[in-house]
Amino acid sequence: MKIKKTPSGRYTTQVRAGGKVRRITADTKTECELRAITLKQEKSNTARSRASGDVLLGQAIDSFIKERSNVLSPSTVRGYQAIRNTRFQSVMNKNLRSIRSWQRVINDESRLCSPKTLRNAWGLVRAVLREYGDDPGTVRLPMYMPQERPFLSPDQIKKFIKAIEGQPHELAFLLCLHGLRCSEMTALEKKDVTDAIHVHKARVKGADHRYITKETTKTRSSARAVPIFLPRVKELVADCPDGVLVTSKPETLNKNLDKICLRNGLPSCTLH
Repeated sequence: MKIKKTPSGRYTTQVRAGGKVRRITADTKTECELRAITLKQEKSNTARSRASGDVLLGQAIDSFIKERSNVLSPSTVRGYQAIRNTRFQSVMNKNLRSIRSWQRVINDESRLCSPKTLRNAWGLVRAVLREYGDDPGTVRLPMYMPQERPFLSPDQIKKFIKAIEGQPHELAFLLCLHGLRCSEMTALEKKDVTDAIHVHKARVKGADHRYITKETTKTRSSARAVPIFLPRVKELVADCPDGVLVTSKPETLNKNLDKICLRNGLPSCTLH
């Protein structure tokens, strides 16, 4: 499923269901993915009907995740399981049809998490409810305003490159400056760097919170050859042993990055 970010900051994808192509647009990537999955499920299983009177919300979510575990990415499954274990706990052990007012549930949950977290959690719950034939009706969610991520200007990038020279994580930071996602950069092997950086896999957290390497990238278009515009990358790669180039965890890299930015008067950025 190819999901694109629009100039407005929203996410969109196309789904073929019932012989027709439908465009889906949502505020977050997770919500867009869930709407697409739900639409496909509804069209391919129009005759499917389940009695939800004795099904608990938690059981329904577990079933929803299990049925899709082989087609969803490990990080998506982990995200769904996190929602299952942390959100809507006041109704997680209630029968689906015994929950009369989802707006009231959402109002209560909004006091416990951010608008973005609530929106993603509700996207999963709504998809589960529809699969079980329950229409939650129209609900209002808190307004979500995407936060602008700090970034480095061209002059700041020059200062940053000088600051990281010779530092333990220099190669990781230089690869990120070439536009690699953290998951792509940590999956990169020495053989993948020639006259260009060949991106074709990703390292992500699985459902058990352990890192695993996928032989595919986040999207089909993410598999690409990135031109090397900083010669220092080739120098550092040449000195690396065969195998994975960056073995540090993203958490470690982000902490080190934050310290470097703070020490050199630069905006506090993340690898992303």
